[in-house]
Amino acid sequence: MSDSVATVASRVHATYRAAALRQVAKGAWTRDEAAQRLAPWGALTALCGGDVPGYTDRFDDLYPVVGRYPADLPGADARTDDIRRFLLSEDLCPAGAWKPVLVTAWAEAAQRADQLREAGKPDQFARAMAAYRDLNSLARFLGLPLRDLCTAHISAARLPERIAA
Repeated sequence: MSDSVATVASRVHATYRAAALRQVAKGAWTRDEAAQRLAPWGALTALCGGDVPGYTDRFDDLYPVVGRYPADLPGADARTDDIRRFLLSEDLCPAGAWKPVLVTAWAEAAQRADQLREAGKPDQFARAMAAYRDLNSLARFLGLPLRDLCTAHISAARLPERIAA
């Protein structure tokens, strides 16, 4: 059984958050730099329904509900939360800024997995593929056109096999 998109988004955010905290601990980034670099991942997580530490637990304070959909419509509360998640996402990082970050991370994850497969490192390859699958799930959920990018990330070693097939 696969994880929900919210779970995947929360896992990806936690991974990038841990990496950002390591950079701060090493002194490579300031806390503000880390927050700025983490903002696209927070926005994605909010859009996908995951928990964004420090924000989603304060939804009512940050985005008070002024009005609700008519109570007789099914899912009125869910739609209100979706709107608040969208507002949080836009406040953290607008779509025009997070889309290239996700596409770049996706491409780098694909390339890294390919390199580890070719290097014959099965444990690292498995972890890299898990990261790639998570990013791929988010991109597909959010409607990013990854099909055009796929051909750029097929390794030269596998290309003749595909042609021959």
